[in-house]
Amino acid sequence: MPVALSQIRDLLLPGLWGVSGKYPMIERQWPKVFDQTDSNMALERRVAMRYLGYAMLKQEGAPTAFDNAAGQRFAYNAEHFEIGLGYAITRKAIDDNLYKSEFGPSNDGLMESFKETEETYAAAVFNSGTTFNAAVGLNETSLLNAAIAVRANWVDNAGLKIHARTTKLSVPAALAPIALRLFRSE
Repeated sequence: MPVALSQIRDLLLPGLWGVSGKYPMIERQWPKVFDQTDSNMALERRVAMRYLGYAMLKQEGAPTAFDNAAGQRFAYNAEHFEIGLGYAITRKAIDDNLYKSEFGPSNDGLMESFKETEETYAAAVFNSGTTFNAAVGLNETSLLNAAIAVRANWVDNAGLKIHARTTKLSVPAALAPIALRLFRSE
């Protein structure tokens, strides 16, 4: 049902001091965590390759070792989806509105709805992130063990060490006090 005169009755009368309903919003978090690329396709595919493993020592005159296990390992599909939301307003509500410049809150609300929807979809990665990992408490020991494990154990598809380092900690609001104590204490 469209926005009608009865839903904006105070915007139809002179003497309106102001319109409120817009609150300061939380800063967007997903751009800090994910890389963004543009696409025009509904489905895209990324393929992880295995390249060559460690080189082997070779004696003079001995045959050279070969690594013929290179090739495609995993294929990742990214299916793009559309989100949508809108509102309708009657012609009378537009014509009779004395404060057209103040009707922005509905437009602002629409933009905030899209931003919050993006945040919710991005957070789903974290909400299901412990599906295959052992859940551990957030403390100094678990942070140090995670940083060591990333640096020591992360390898590519051929088993070669990669330059993986921990650079960021993302925690839910409930764990923010613990994270602040861990990173801001002496």
